[in-house]
Amino acid sequence: MSAYITKRNLAAIVDSLDLYGIQQALLDQVFTSEDLVDFYTSRISQINDQLRAVTCTHPDTNAIAIQRNHERSNDQTLGPLHRILFVVKHTFITTEELDTTVGSHALVGVKYKTEPTVISKLNSAKQAL
Repeated sequence: MSAYITKRNLAAIVDSLDLYGIQQALLDQVFTSEDLVDFYTSRISQINDQLRAVTCTHPDTNAIAIQRNHERSNDQTLGPLHRILFVVKHTFITTEELDTTVGSHALVGVKYKTEPTVISKLNSAKQAL
């Protein structure tokens, strides 16, 4: 995180940005992908008890963020959504190490061999899910 950015004002900055603003801030090194992971993880922790909207987070999110920062420093960009973090609704099947329910809690823990096109495209674009 930049010297002049604190966790408190990072929240204000991120909350005020749209997708392209976040991408530009990453390019301008206002904050890093790791900072975003920390911010979003903290936000999920703050409100998820009330909302119960996030069932799990990817166990390798921090490692993915570090990799995205490395790619950015080497000018490796795969498009406008590269290095942007996403939360995917648990009704989507993924082949990642995530407990997706596909709409039924009886399916928690089931491992799938294929995933929907939207998830495949996000993965191929090197998104952090």
